[in-house]
Amino acid sequence: MIENAAVAGIAVGWGQYLRDVTVTGNVVPRRGVGIAVSVTPGAGSAVIADNLIAAAKNGAIVGMDLRKQ
Repeated sequence: MIENAAVAGIAVGWGQYLRDVTVTGNVVPRRGVGIAVSVTPGAGSAVIADNLIAAAKNGAIVGMDLRKQ
């Protein structure tokens, strides 16, 4: 259970430093973004599956590029 996160319940990777990550079995209620995952060029792979994301105002799973705001 992820609670009281400021922007995203889970942040996956940081720019091109994302490498072979699995995010499974989490409960993420009432966040701006449920799961933010790096899509910056050079970022590695991520598997995001079997998570419960409820009431995410700005998207359940959102690709983020730290070079852009």
